[in-house]
Amino acid sequence: MKQDTISTRPIPLFKPEKLDGDSLEETSSGKLTVIYGDCVGKEYCLSSGRMLIGRTRRCDIRVDGDSSVSRKHASIEKKDGRFLLQDLKSTNGTLVNGDLIDVRLLDHGDKIRVGRTELQFLNEVTLTEPSAVREKALEQSDLGSVESKSSERNRLKANFLGWLHKSYPGDYDRYAHQPKIGEYDIRDFLKSKGIDQAESNYLLRSWGVG
Repeated sequence: MKQDTISTRPIPLFKPEKLDGDSLEETSSGKLTVIYGDCVGKEYCLSSGRMLIGRTRRCDIRVDGDSSVSRKHASIEKKDGRFLLQDLKSTNGTLVNGDLIDVRLLDHGDKIRVGRTELQFLNEVTLTEPSAVREKALEQSDLGSVESKSSERNRLKANFLGWLHKSYPGDYDRYAHQPKIGEYDIRDFLKSKGIDQAESNYLLRSWGVG
């Protein structure tokens, strides 16, 4: 059977830094997306418990139709806020970014190969009370004294500016001094940088939209 393939790249994800005296609590959730194999595009949301990867029906992440995947190939579980991948003595091994591994803490964008199937790990980081991040971004944009009508809009702007400062510093000043930055303004910018709709949606969700 001819396999469908797609070209993908890790999604840039802004991870706000905690400021002195701030009480931000950071949480993360992960998912695996099949990017090569018979089930391209299929997604698996990761829970906080241990999940099995393999061919049997008992596996939480079942790689069906790939005979080079062991019945119980690998496991993935959340440890201290991060996801840990472990090979379960599989026949053909488990690779992360081309390296054969026994145990590996995953980073956002890592590509996992089991048999002939490749999955990409995506880690979404959220903040429960991003007040300090919002205040810092507003201060940098000379808008510290201006109150927004919507706390959601403030949070979106703060997270976008923080990501922009790291990823596209040359464009930061142009947006930092705008009194309002909405979802459609950000979508237009991401599109101009060649970031597709799926990645844009993922970024916006991580910044508090939807």
